[in-house]
Amino acid sequence: MKVARLSAFLLGAILCAAGPTRAQTPFYAGKVIKMTVGGSAGGGYDTQARTLATYLQKEIDGQPSIIVQNLPAGAGIAAVNHLAEVAKRDGTEMGALARDALFAGFVKNELARFSADKLNWIGSTASYADNAHVVFVRAALPVRTIDDLKKAPQTIVFGGKGSIFVPLTREVLRGNLRLIDSYQNSDLNLAIERGEIDGTSTGYLNIQRETPDWLSNRKINILVQFGHAQRLPSLPDVPTAQELIANADDKALVKFAEFSLTLGFPFAAPPGAPPEAVDALRRGFDATMKNPEYVATLKKMNLEYSPIGGEALSREITEASNASPDIIRRFNALTKKPD
Repeated sequence: MKVARLSAFLLGAILCAAGPTRAQTPFYAGKVIKMTVGGSAGGGYDTQARTLATYLQKEIDGQPSIIVQNLPAGAGIAAVNHLAEVAKRDGTEMGALARDALFAGFVKNELARFSADKLNWIGSTASYADNAHVVFVRAALPVRTIDDLKKAPQTIVFGGKGSIFVPLTREVLRGNLRLIDSYQNSDLNLAIERGEIDGTSTGYLNIQRETPDWLSNRKINILVQFGHAQRLPSLPDVPTAQELIANADDKALVKFAEFSLTLGFPFAAPPGAPPEAVDALRRGFDATMKNPEYVATLKKMNLEYSPIGGEALSREITEASNASPDIIRRFNALTKKPD
């Protein structure tokens, strides 16, 4: 009888000891994660993704390996479609997705076969918190403010390729401007220097990095900044578009367009991924964002760093996904409107 009791006790002790061991085994132990990038090898999204992957795989519980593949077709739409439709739902796939591709879903592009708010958002390595998209003109022009641009006696010629913010400046801020959309982005700086165009728009950090003398020698006048309701601390004298607009519908359109900036470099897991996988990815992402080696690497590479976590990113995605039909119509009209 004593032997039986002792055997039962020992068996119970063994099971109790084994149970927690199994429960504590990290979800990602021994696994490999495939990260699909919605951009070409060597591009901005690819660089952000590969840099994150190097450090993220060390911060996720279980330390899985992360392999990166590129799927740039359709300006990144193919990568989002893959994550939404094809990717495994077992936690072993994630995506580094292009903002423009997500916008294709927001504005109901027929090529976008996904609902962005159905994806499991892990976080974004950059939220544009330290940057602003600025609209500017050459200082040689007698245009110092948006009001000057409105009242310019002659139409001011802007150059650009694909950006919504110059057409938006004309639409909601009533700027007297004409957009020449044939310039490639790489040619815009030279076109400004030569006086072929009077103005353009870009990220403020781009100007600091590529043409800092434009700022130090006051070669340009920055008229307005997009990306936030509040002014960037480094641009205290430049108004935001939101503060210049009184009309509620126009302001809603601007806020919708600004999602194309503030979503940054977003990462997601497929819909239906196990909750424990999403939680592990989010915790690993948050830990990576606090890793001083990772932050130092980004700074050394001149990459943007202003992260937001998965929950905050999900809220932005949900808001953008629920834009009204009128906002979508106006946005689409601006991106297609000929000059």
